[in-house]
Amino acid sequence: MAEMEIRKFRRGEEHEIWRLFYNTIHNVNIRDYDNLQVDAFAPDDFDTKVAIQTIRETDPFVAILEGNIVSDAARRSKTAKWL
Repeated sequence: MAEMEIRKFRRGEEHEIWRLFYNTIHNVNIRDYDNLQVDAFAPDDFDTKVAIQTIRETDPFVAILEGNIVSDAARRSKTAKWL
């Protein structure tokens, strides 16, 4: 069984974290939310520059499994422009 590594994210991983968030909303959470909610949480045309800045500001931890980010966790402020 592969071991999971938990660590602070590294610059350059922002796009991977955003894709994980987007894909989770659109492919997993779609069972729990309607399309309007899914599009509000992770719109197709979301400005990735905002997502990248928010990720950097929240400085999340990431879980790495077999070389891939499989989860992230961060405290998000009430003023964050993205979850």
